[in-house]
Amino acid sequence: MSLASSSQAAVEGVAGGAVVQRASPWWVHPARLLAIVVLPIAIVVCLYTADVINHNRANYSAPVFFNAYYAALFLGGLLILTVFALVGARGNSGAPSVSFGNGALDFLFIACLTAYAIWFGPMLASAPEVLLGAITAESGAVYDVRELSTRLPGITTLTQFGVAYVCIYAIRKFVNGERLPRRFDVFLAIIMGAAIFRALVNSERIALVEVAIPLLVILCKGAQLTGARPLRIFRQTLPLLILGASPVFFTLFEYNRSWINHYQYEYDSLLEFALERFGLYYITSVNNFCGFLDHSAWPTFTGEWSLLWLYRFPLIGPALADLVGADSGAAFETFLKEYATDEFNNPTGILIVYHDWGVFGGVLFLAAYGLFAGLAYRAFEQSRGLLQYIYPIVFYSFFEILRIGYLYDGRSIAAVIGLGIAYVGWGKRAKMRRHTATARLALP
Repeated sequence: MSLASSSQAAVEGVAGGAVVQRASPWWVHPARLLAIVVLPIAIVVCLYTADVINHNRANYSAPVFFNAYYAALFLGGLLILTVFALVGARGNSGAPSVSFGNGALDFLFIACLTAYAIWFGPMLASAPEVLLGAITAESGAVYDVRELSTRLPGITTLTQFGVAYVCIYAIRKFVNGERLPRRFDVFLAIIMGAAIFRALVNSERIALVEVAIPLLVILCKGAQLTGARPLRIFRQTLPLLILGASPVFFTLFEYNRSWINHYQYEYDSLLEFALERFGLYYITSVNNFCGFLDHSAWPTFTGEWSLLWLYRFPLIGPALADLVGADSGAAFETFLKEYATDEFNNPTGILIVYHDWGVFGGVLFLAAYGLFAGLAYRAFEQSRGLLQYIYPIVFYSFFEILRIGYLYDGRSIAAVIGLGIAYVGWGKRAKMRRHTATARLALP
């Protein structure tokens, strides 16, 4: 039996009581994604870290802090995450069916668009030429946008409600097969357009990727990509396609940020620049944090890296930081300026948990992360409970975990908060049925 046919999702019909079993792509399972896609990339990073650091043209100059001990922590953490994701995914979900009324989508869209208007609206009215310059790749324009844009913590963060919108919309339409009012299709197009705009003018590629990948994951769970052979191939190989397209995507959005401002004079071609710089984002994130561990006292038991979302929470975060004396963000920045290059400032999503909780505590944290991912996957596959809407966000976090801890960041938590508010306001729980007719539909 193939990986694709061994993983099946229970989807309760919207119109009737029958339950349809659909085979999901192999990569939707978190343990498979980690073991077959993420872990091999991590091994490559470990093997080539020293060589790339010693021979790069991107002005990254730092000692090779990465060693066998840190490699064991790095790869061991990924293995722990993988094993417990496998454990959490076993069995059936006992959660009831959860659906959302149309008001949830209206609310999330309005909140998201309002936040974008507050963020970029004043600049659009007073200095549209700056935004236009960023879009048309004018040298230095993206940095002007960051200086002039009106960013209000807790308000502009509501742009992340767009991620929550995508999760609810896509599950309702592509998985449950609901016929949604046409306005919701328009809302999705506007959210995607706003994400592209943000990626271009604010040099924030992640704003687009974090809505696109959950949308694709949910689309692949439905039956829309199971007809023609090219669609079936796309459905089964999506993670590999994403990895192959990543350097191209990276180049498109790096062009007006750093290529035209500086690196066009350092490299022989845009392709050479893109491939090396793309790899450096992953290699430097590991090496930099290894160096930070060398030059700092850990564990701190503050959770300032692995609970970063809490420290970024309005009012609560600054008070908590003052209370426990958390300053790792500033300390890491100082370390980069002294020992590395502050242009490459990503921490890895694995090693940061050891800084917060120590080796034993870090293992427990990653085990809990994996277990939660497995439980969320189970809910997603069986279309049960609120966790099914959260899983696409968790899934995306694995694509970023070698570079950053996306699940610990305020971006993901804001999206989850949006889902929670939508559930309280417009969520519906269906009673569990003990006896339902079941039909099996094996999709290739």
